[in-house]
Amino acid sequence: MHARSNTSIIALAVASTLALVSPTAFGVLSTFGGAASNINTYLGANTFYAAGFTGTNAIAANVEGQYAGNTHLTETSLTTYFKDPSAVGTLGAHPTWVVGMIGGRPVTAEPEKGRGIAYGATLWSGAIATSVSGNSFTISAASLVSPYATAMQTGVGGKKANVINSSWGNSGDLGGTGYINQVVDALAAANGTTVCVSAGNSGSGTNTVGSPGSGYNTLTVGALDGSTYNTIASFSSRGASDYTNPITGATIAGIRATVHISAPGTSLYGAQLGSTTAYDSGLAGTSFASPITAGGASLVVDAGKTLFPSNAKAVDGRVVKAVLMNSATKTSGWTNAQSVVSGVITTTRGLDYTYGAGRLNLAQAYPQYTAGTTDVAGLGGGNVLATGWDYGNVAQNAPTDYIITQPLLGGSTFTATLDWFIAASLNTSTLAASDDSFDNLDLQIWSTTGSALTSLVAQSTSLYNTAEHLNFAIPTTGFYAIRVVWAGENYDRFNDANNSDFGLAWNGTFTVVPEPAAMALPLVAFGTLLTRRRSVR
Repeated sequence: MHARSNTSIIALAVASTLALVSPTAFGVLSTFGGAASNINTYLGANTFYAAGFTGTNAIAANVEGQYAGNTHLTETSLTTYFKDPSAVGTLGAHPTWVVGMIGGRPVTAEPEKGRGIAYGATLWSGAIATSVSGNSFTISAASLVSPYATAMQTGVGGKKANVINSSWGNSGDLGGTGYINQVVDALAAANGTTVCVSAGNSGSGTNTVGSPGSGYNTLTVGALDGSTYNTIASFSSRGASDYTNPITGATIAGIRATVHISAPGTSLYGAQLGSTTAYDSGLAGTSFASPITAGGASLVVDAGKTLFPSNAKAVDGRVVKAVLMNSATKTSGWTNAQSVVSGVITTTRGLDYTYGAGRLNLAQAYPQYTAGTTDVAGLGGGNVLATGWDYGNVAQNAPTDYIITQPLLGGSTFTATLDWFIAASLNTSTLAASDDSFDNLDLQIWSTTGSALTSLVAQSTSLYNTAEHLNFAIPTTGFYAIRVVWAGENYDRFNDANNSDFGLAWNGTFTVVPEPAAMALPLVAFGTLLTRRRSVR
C-alpha cells in the first residue's frame, strides 16, 4: 500500500447526544448533589489551581466540523479561528459547548457553571467541515489537513497549540490506518502535541472506536456515567479493537486497547450558542469527556512551562499522556487482565478495553508531575525516586533502565505507564499521508541488588498498542527498577533506525529499610568499647 491522499468527501458526525437526564454541573451544584456535582473539584483540578496553574501558559485548540461561538461571556477570550478555504466555517452549538468545557472563563453570574477545566488557557477554534447537516458533516483532504497543520505545525502568530481536542468521529477505520488517522498521527508525532479525541458513541459492543479515536498517537477518551462517574456510559465506544497492518492490509481482530482514559460524559452544562449567559443542560457524549481531559492536559502543560521552562520534553505529548494515564483512578470493574505467568505478573493488553487507565484524576496528576523525579538527564534512564516521569529513548538490544533508589513498601500499589508514537508522515502540499513504522515496546519491573536487575517481577507486553500499563502490589519490601525494552517492529516501511522516544510515568510508596541486626550489633559493641576506654583514662 502507498501513501494516500484522500480527496473524496467523507461523512462524519460529532460524538455527542442531548440526553434527557438531570444536569450535573460543569462547575455548579446539580440534582445529583454530593461530591460529583462540581466536575472541576471532583476531578481534582483545584490542586492545580491552588498552585497557581489555570492553563495560562497553554494553548488549547478545538478542531472539529464547525467553529465555536464566542459571544457567550465565558468564551469571549476565543479570538483565533482557522480553516481551509474549502471549509464552510459556520458556528456550531457543539463546538461551543466543547470549548467552554476546555477553558471557559468564570463570569459573575453563575461563575462555576462556566468555569472550564483550564479556565486560563488560550483558546483556538479550527473547522474542517465542507458541509453541515444537523450533527453530521463532510470533509475533504484539504479541509481536514489545514486546521490540524495550522494548530500543530505552522502555528498562528508564531505560536503552536500545545493541546488539541477533537470531539468528532467516523464510525469506520476500526483498524486505525485510514487517512484521518494518518494525518492526525503524523502531525502529533512531528510536533509532540497532546491530541485528545473522543472514543465515540457507538455503544457497548467491542471494536466500536472509529477514527480519529482508533489512531495511535492520540489520547482517546471514554465517557463515564452516574452520580459518581465510576462506571462507563452505555453509549461510550470501546475495545477490544482490530489491528490492521497498513503495509500488508492484514487485520487481527480484537487485539488493541484503543481507549486510554475516561472522564465524565453525562449530565453536563454547556455554554449556549448565540447567548451571552444561557446554558444548555443534560449534555452527554464522549464529546465532553474529551475536552474535560484536554483541559486537564492544558493544566499539566501550564505547570510544565512554568516549572520546567527550559525543558521542551516536559510538555511533549508522550509525557503528558503518561502522566494523566498513570495518575488515573481505577474505576468499578477496571481490569487489564493481569495474571501470574511463571512467577511474573503479566498483562498482554496493558489497559482496560473500556476504561483505559481509569478515570482522570488531576489531584493525583499534579504530584505525579511535580514531585519526585521530574525528567532524567539525557535519554538513557538512570537513578530515580519512587514517583516521577521521564522522556527517554530505547533501542534494539539496549534496554533503558530506571533504578529506583528508594525502597518500595511490600503490599503497596505500584503503577507505571509507558507510551510512544508510531512514525507517520504527511506532505501538507500534496496531502499524501502514510503510516511508516510501528515499534513494539515492553514495560518491565525488576527487583534489584544494588544497580543490578536480578529478578523480573511484572511486565506489560501488548503487541499492537502504543501504551503499556502496570498496576500491581509490590510483593516484598525492597528495591526495584523499571526497564523499557525495544521488543521489535509491527511494520517498517522505510527500514528506519530501531529505536523509539517514549514518555514514562511511575508511582510507588517508599519506606525506610532498617539496618540488618547483624550490622547493628558490632556498632553497639564498638561504642561500648569506646566508653570503657574513656572511663579507664
